[in-house]
Amino acid sequence: MTEPTQTAYDRLSDQQRRFVDAYLETLCAAKAAKTAKYAHPIQAGHRVRHLPEVAAAISEALETRVMGKSEVLERIKRIACNPAATDKDRLRALELLGKAGGIFTEKHEHTFLKKVAGELKEMSDDELRELIAGDGPEAPGAH
Repeated sequence: MTEPTQTAYDRLSDQQRRFVDAYLETLCAAKAAKTAKYAHPIQAGHRVRHLPEVAAAISEALETRVMGKSEVLERIKRIACNPAATDKDRLRALELLGKAGGIFTEKHEHTFLKKVAGELKEMSDDELRELIAGDGPEAPGAH
């Protein structure tokens, strides 16, 4: 009978396993190093995170523990198409699908800044110097 293949996680020390577990929860190497009780967690976190065996264990865990983009989108799609889901849930699912597909883009106009820039362009050099010094005309847009 053959022995089961060891995973990268199985080959780690106990401290490295604690680091990997904490890293997968926080995605912060310094916090993971502190949880795993490494001295100097900020420096150790970076160093330990990039050890080949630790990096391999994190990659393996992410592949098995975390949903991929396609799975997330598939689950959202199921909610959007599920007649038993609430209207609120279906609408939210459609919104998320639209954002993921780039259908919705938010455009913010900065009309106030355009107005102020236009007024500043019309001011003379002397007026601008007075404005900067604080003893000149009122700042554009400050009514």
